[in-house]
Amino acid sequence: MPALVKVEVSGLLGQFEHVIDFPPDAPFVVLHGPNGVGKTKLLELINAAIKLDLGYIDECPFASLTITFDDESALTVRKTEVQGSTFPDVEETWDGEDLKFQFEVHRSGSHRSWKPDLLDPEVKMLFRGMRQRVSVGSNQASLRELQRAWIRLRGPDRGASFAFGLAPDWLVEFVRSIEVHLIETQRLLIFEPDIAPSPHPGAREQERRGRRNTVAEFADDLARQISGALARNSRTSQQLDGTFPRRVLSQTPPGPEVTDELIRERYLKQTQLRETLNEISVLDDQDDLPLPGGRLEPWQRRVLWIYLEDSERKLLTFRDLLDRITLLREIVNSRFLNKTLIVDRDKGFRFETKLGQQLDPTQLSSGEQNELVLVYNLLFKVSEGSVVLIDEPEISLHIAWQQKFLEDVQRISQISHLRFIIATHSPQIVHKWWSRAVALGPGLDPEDQLV
Repeated sequence: MPALVKVEVSGLLGQFEHVIDFPPDAPFVVLHGPNGVGKTKLLELINAAIKLDLGYIDECPFASLTITFDDESALTVRKTEVQGSTFPDVEETWDGEDLKFQFEVHRSGSHRSWKPDLLDPEVKMLFRGMRQRVSVGSNQASLRELQRAWIRLRGPDRGASFAFGLAPDWLVEFVRSIEVHLIETQRLLIFEPDIAPSPHPGAREQERRGRRNTVAEFADDLARQISGALARNSRTSQQLDGTFPRRVLSQTPPGPEVTDELIRERYLKQTQLRETLNEISVLDDQDDLPLPGGRLEPWQRRVLWIYLEDSERKLLTFRDLLDRITLLREIVNSRFLNKTLIVDRDKGFRFETKLGQQLDPTQLSSGEQNELVLVYNLLFKVSEGSVVLIDEPEISLHIAWQQKFLEDVQRISQISHLRFIIATHSPQIVHKWWSRAVALGPGLDPEDQLV
């Protein structure tokens, strides 16, 4: 997956030119500047370009956006008109010229461009029937409303086909090689679009969608992650246990470098790892094969070495999950006052107070929920190697938590190899990382003008 090295936008909000250089050895950059310079818009635009969100691109006021990667490839979205398009009444037709933007890909000396064509028969059919099935508020509809209607009528899991079904294969292949994850300011609720349209034309968007608390969803997600790791471990164990007798009889005995001390050292490390996995409810408390006392016989070293090799492979199925859970617990338990995060195989996670009271994650304060959602999102919901866009991580966080946020980001990036673009108004978020700060806006200098 190519790594992001530069973002350039011109004409953002009709007036701003921003350039963000991403140092190759840095996992994050921090954007700051006064309200109105387009920090949020820039994050949303990057996300929309990579996800081919045609509706957002159509409505967002900008002239061009170029995202450059370390393999010298680049994705450009270029506007020929700033205003978003509005489609005519459903009884009329259009010639495909309403969309005034195009995608360009530069790679290995080649250059290709694509302008979305809404003359596609399926799109035209959807547009003509949209007003009868989904309220758009008038006889005219924007591309964004058309896209939302598509998602409601086809289902959330097929919403991406709106653009991906129209775009050429070379563009789809390029954007799918880039993972992007946007964390918006509203992060404590998850909204799911209804597949069926609203029967009430005046209904607000949020009333037409299911809502669920994010921390509750993340707790269930961790339970699913643990269940998946246990299933992988079970498959690996069955494969190894089924061939164990044959390998004991047929494999060449270990060489002289496999000493009694090496076997006992490896055995101890695996025992400690099992105890850690048992502590976080990933493994049941189980008796391990006891090592015989005294000097090992050659046949014992042979059997034990194969057994330890197999155990290593079985435990490896939990390694990634364990690293993420360990960091989640370290960060959360170092922040939250008088309560401890408990990993639970069935519930994912729950909390326990110092008085021994059980606390549902939804009963946490808004600041605690924001902290938990941010950290869990980054550790468990983002694909490895992704570009992560975070808008105002400081929301509801105590100053001390804000000051530690970028340290958390640094630690998380070491596990998942993520690259972050973070937009903030808080000098406490930047804290000691002013060398990674990028000021957006004319005549801005770093610290004293962060507002």
